[in-house]
Amino acid sequence: LRQGHEFWNNEADAFKHAFGSADMALDMGQLGSIIGGIYHEKQTKNNPYGEWNMDSWNNNEGRKIAEEIKKEYGKISPSSQIKKKMQLLQQKL
Repeated sequence: LRQGHEFWNNEADAFKHAFGSADMALDMGQLGSIIGGIYHEKQTKNNPYGEWNMDSWNNNEGRKIAEEIKKEYGKISPSSQIKKKMQLLQQKL
């Protein structure tokens, strides 16, 4: 494993993608999360299709979790309820 890649293509990477996508979806909606995820993947030069596919799947799982949170707790304001949002994401993920 190369130095600096300890959290790449493993469970930690999956968590990072799902958490980030759920966080963006709660703040910016589903479309904002989709665009943010695609933008992030485009930043990696020569990103293999398998990695793109895996990351996209994890991003989609994060968006599903955001929808569950919205259904259970309603809209969460990004600035005023950040602690609550982080607690809910930790519980779901």
